[in-house]
Amino acid sequence: MKQPQFDLQQAHRWFAVECNNHAWDLIEKSDRTADETDAMLHAAHASCHHWLQIGGALEHARACTLLATAYHRAGLSERGMHFARRALACLEEPGITPTPFDRACAHGAMAANCLLADRKPDAALHASAAGQAAAQCEESGERDLVEQLYPINHRA
Repeated sequence: MKQPQFDLQQAHRWFAVECNNHAWDLIEKSDRTADETDAMLHAAHASCHHWLQIGGALEHARACTLLATAYHRAGLSERGMHFARRALACLEEPGITPTPFDRACAHGAMAANCLLADRKPDAALHASAAGQAAAQCEESGERDLVEQLYPINHRA
């Protein structure tokens, strides 16, 4: 294959970020159309693909959390649980240091998908883990964001 006329690593980073931001914008949209739901899933997958080209386990975990959240918002809990499991596994890989926010979001995404799939005991387990991790968040607004994205602590 011929070498591109641009910095491929820089391009992967740009697309990873842009697709990530687009997917989150659509996740947070309350009146998303069916076409926008498809675009949300495509953007989340594209972001994950580009992060896999340039990132490590932490970026993969974050991309899988995005996918788990997108699938939850699309009402597709089985796929959502698949990606939440992947995110949680990545967070356990040696040599990475996930933040409490990373852990809270991965467990929150799993809890939300388990609740959607009517797996209440699993949802409660992951909701508890999400709450414990969120309680350790030090950055301003992270706890509120976890609760906003994954309002499962009081429902599980």
